[in-house]
Parts: sequence; structure tokens; C-alpha cells
Amino acid sequence: MTGKMENKMNKIILSLQGLTCSHCVGSVTKVLQARDDVESAKVTLEYAVVEGSASADALIATIEQDGYQAAVATTPDVELQLSGLSCMKCAGKTQQALEAVEGVAGAIVDTERAKIYGKASTDSLIKAVEQAGYQANAI
Repeated sequence: MTGKMENKMNKIILSLQGLTCSHCVGSVTKVLQARDDVESAKVTLEYAVVEGSASADALIATIEQDGYQAAVATTPDVELQLSGLSCMKCAGKTQQALEAVEGVAGAIVDTERAKIYGKASTDSLIKAVEQAGYQANAI
């Protein structure tokens, strides 16, 4: 037994401000990954996608202590209406396809809609959904 409590994994997408270079990205990545309640952290100049049991408030405080600003991302860069997805396994497959697109920091996907954070063209995102076997339209 490890002594760590089994906590629910969640995915939090944070909007970042004040990062200007790869050193900034590396610094934020390092402080997030140093937390025991963070399983993974993918950081770009604009976003941090964090998986683990940490609360959004705790992650924001960690980033602010590192000298940057953060808030929960509420407005996706692109939103797609999805069709053909019948379950959350389909949604997971679609999320993986979207997150593999160059420029995508993270995506939140359910069976009807995808919210994409990052810099990628709508056409490339729709193509990724179609290659995963589903249909998508820009909202």
C-alpha cells in the first residue's frame, strides 16, 4: 500500500497569461508536475492541460507562485457539433484524434460537442474527427 488515497482523476484546462517563451513553458510544466496530485501536465504559451486530482484553485495558486497568471479556460478557441458518437468511448477516441492535431493544447469532448483549446484550423479539426470515423461541423 502506498499511503496515497485513491482520488478521482479529472482534466482541467487553464488559460495562461505572462508566458512568452519555452523557458516559461518549462517552468510552469515543472511546478505543475512537481505536485503529488498531478498525473500529467501539458503546457503551451496559452494553456495548461492538467490531469490528476488537484483542484483548479490549487493549480492556479501554484502557477501564480511561479510568477504567471492562470484561470480556468471557459471559452474554447473552436467548438464543433459532433454526430455519429454513441458512447463515451467514441468521445474518448474523438478527443485523442483532436488532441493529436498540431497546435491543439487540449479538448473536452462528449457525444454531441467538442470544445478545443489551442491554435489549429477548423478544417484540420473536422478532418481529424472524420478520420476517427465521425462527423463534425463548426458551431
